Amino acid sequence: MDLFEHSKNIFKNWMVLITESQAFFWGAFSLAASRLFQLATFFLPLKILITVSSGLEPSYMDWLPWTISFDLFLVLLICMVPVFYIMYMLFGVLSRRWFDISSEVFQSNRVSMVKAKELQKLKKLHNHIGKAGSEFILCIIALALVAFVNQYLFFITALLVYLVAYLIFKTAMSMKDSDRFGVFKLHRRQCIEYFLSVNYILIFIVILILVKYFSLNVIEAIFSLLITRMLFQALQRYCVESLYLNSQSICKE
Repeated sequence: MDLFEHSKNIFKNWMVLITESQAFFWGAFSLAASRLFQLATFFLPLKILITVSSGLEPSYMDWLPWTISFDLFLVLLICMVPVFYIMYMLFGVLSRRWFDISSEVFQSNRVSMVKAKELQKLKKLHNHIGKAGSEFILCIIALALVAFVNQYLFFITALLVYLVAYLIFKTAMSMKDSDRFGVFKLHRRQCIEYFLSVNYILIFIVILILVKYFSLNVIEAIFSLLITRMLFQALQRYCVESLYLNSQSICKE
């Protein structure tokens, strides 16, 4: 199955689930938001430490609609760390709750078409589709954040995402579990992991060039590096889920 055929099938499956229950979309969105807040809880302390160490007021303080002191600004940033942790856990709990609701609807709509012992397989299928949907949303959000930081980096990142996705669907997605790839005899999951790892290294080099020659500041560089890392990890998880989903269909017969 190539990339375009896969995209057509996966979007068809997502639309079936969303039509049956809006809870599926909110479950996928909440899980993506939870991962995003998890990243924020890691980035924000780094930003605070760098800001305190430099002793310089961030330029975006001028964007605030009110005037506050530098010390108060740091206190607000510090207070945001536990808030982000709470949001990370809250959205994680909400995602599970939404997915449980969607799964119940998904199974009840098909209970007459399958044997009782196959209901557990339906639940497993729903979980895989939900996780894939969440990772797809996370990839879109990550690309949007990269575009906000730097347009050059966005175009390069988007190009690499497309190329590596195309390569993965030409290799790993067409392999059986017993197949091996290349001279190193890579398992299909290893192909996905290593192909995406190479792209992360390339992105690091691009960010380094932007810092050196195009005035990308350190905070933006660190943020971009973390966001692109999250992006490629999400794409990796999406591809792993797709290994299972490519052989499945949820549409009613």
